[in-house]
Amino acid sequence: MLAEWSNRGAKYIAEKADKQFHVDVLQFGLHIFLQSCIKGAIWLGLALIFNALSVLGGVMLGYAITRAITGGVHAQTFVRCVVWSTGTMLLGLGITRILIPVERFGVIGILVMLSVGIMGCWITFFHVPIRWGKRKYTSRRIEMSKGLSYGWLMITLFTWVAIGLLHVNESQCAAFLSAAVIGAWIAYGFNLSFVRRFILWVEKEKIK
Repeated sequence: MLAEWSNRGAKYIAEKADKQFHVDVLQFGLHIFLQSCIKGAIWLGLALIFNALSVLGGVMLGYAITRAITGGVHAQTFVRCVVWSTGTMLLGLGITRILIPVERFGVIGILVMLSVGIMGCWITFFHVPIRWGKRKYTSRRIEMSKGLSYGWLMITLFTWVAIGLLHVNESQCAAFLSAAVIGAWIAYGFNLSFVRRFILWVEKEKIK
């Protein structure tokens, strides 16, 4: 259905536009746009249902930034992509509601931070950028991705500590930033070898 809508829209734009456009390019762009709108509507609905707009927005932002830096596996179909991404948002919401009230310098807070720091460094050193399908990276891209990953990981850890130092756990801004940090950490967790292998097994992709 989406393919049909995007095809019709592309043909309509190509016919009405003053400039000449390639219908295939327009169709691809419209298809991605429609998919993004559907996913966005689902996530917005979840945020309104759970009364967690800022939290889910933070999880999405942190997760998206990490994925852009580290890469990751991709679903084979749009429906699977929606299922994986929606599940990720719900996971982020659940973890955030557990960890946001945690005292940053209590035992749990420190253990979480140290565990994530070690995990993130391990993933960055051995796996970033994440390879999937037939995609290949140049040595320059690999070095840049690793450098950005280390930097972004440090930013998330310092943000976690800073919120604890300022004692602002209850504010909306702190909740958003904490959720963004947790969303980023979830994205790192999804890049663990056994997690990627499970996802690739579900997607029936060849394990790299």
